[in-house]
Amino acid sequence: MPEQTADTRPTIQRAEDLGNRIRHGFETVRRRFDRPPSEEKKTDNLERHIKTGLEAIRQGDYRRAISVFSQSDAADRAGLIYDSPETVFLTNTPRDEQSAHRIISNVGRLSWFEPPKDGGRGVIKTAQVGVAPPQWRKDSSPIVLSPAMNELIFHNVALLNAEEWIHALRFKQGVDIPSDNLTDASDADEAQVALYMLKQGVPLTERFLTQYNRRGQLRALGYQV
Repeated sequence: MPEQTADTRPTIQRAEDLGNRIRHGFETVRRRFDRPPSEEKKTDNLERHIKTGLEAIRQGDYRRAISVFSQSDAADRAGLIYDSPETVFLTNTPRDEQSAHRIISNVGRLSWFEPPKDGGRGVIKTAQVGVAPPQWRKDSSPIVLSPAMNELIFHNVALLNAEEWIHALRFKQGVDIPSDNLTDASDADEAQVALYMLKQGVPLTERFLTQYNRRGQLRALGYQV
């Protein structure tokens, strides 16, 4: 190693100082990225994701919205768990509104938000609609939805999926979620979910407005729906 002279020592010292500052900078950045996100950050992540799905509904792209509301990684970033989605299978082509509403009811029955218990994480569960495999069907004729039937089913399914994520958001924002679905408090909470959608410009279906007296609750708040 070359002998350090009086002329070279200051240069070497400056280089060492620079190296130390660079290492300190890298360590600061690493700690920042390693730090778990705050609850506020998790709530912000959740709301941004919800708005992405609601924008898809607003544009009439219901299947994309359903896909957005089926992303477990987005739930994880929000400090939540997304349970694997159930699928309501079509075994034949629904040709009337009664058949469509049975499908939608099954999706609603399989969708929910469960607040955290014992220090755990809240759980979101949603359901989707799919075509049953041939062996489950009575005949092999293709299942083809008319434009009106497609609109009726998938618009409502997208709203039901969004609903559970908004329940999770309201919980993280400090709103108590009623545990009993057959109470005035539950109806009021459901109306607030619908109001959140309205404020995002999301069109609500007749079925969605009729359930839980959402229309009556929203009209009481001054909204003409």
